[in-house]
Amino acid sequence: MPSADGGCYSLPEHVRSSRGVRVGATMTITQHNLDQVVPLAIHLQQRGVGELKLHALRMVGNAQLHPDLEVADPRRYAALHAEIKAAELSIKVIYDSDLSPEPRGEVCSNLVAGGWLDRIEADPRGGLTVSCKAVGKDVNAFRWDKEHQAIRYEPRENDELALGIPDVNYRTVAVG
Repeated sequence: MPSADGGCYSLPEHVRSSRGVRVGATMTITQHNLDQVVPLAIHLQQRGVGELKLHALRMVGNAQLHPDLEVADPRRYAALHAEIKAAELSIKVIYDSDLSPEPRGEVCSNLVAGGWLDRIEADPRGGLTVSCKAVGKDVNAFRWDKEHQAIRYEPRENDELALGIPDVNYRTVAVG
């Protein structure tokens, strides 16, 4: 189970008091907690949480100070998927594409389509990026325009779109 320092121990009381609000949880996968995913999913499922989102650790910001957190052997993700399937969970488990059990190419998805962004993330230094893989790399092509209350696209020669930094795509773990 997660350490006593983790926030999931207080989660059950919050879920019980949510009164019909759908609740989900996000877990950043590290070398130290990879084996805790299924026990946490069961713990959350028993308390009414409907979704667990698994997110690969990005070695930026505070994570750079803790290289021991990085999953040393990404082949362990295939075993994680097998454990999730074997647990026959009813909670929906989704994962980012870096946690995929199958190798994938470094192809960028269509980040900007029809004038909309799927999501935008805040860089630890205040820049706005489309892909969390770009966070902390000073390649943001977007900024928040306070005066007009809007996100502005300001293309640069070395921004995340020009460099082709892959987006992170989420998938649902197939059960059964």
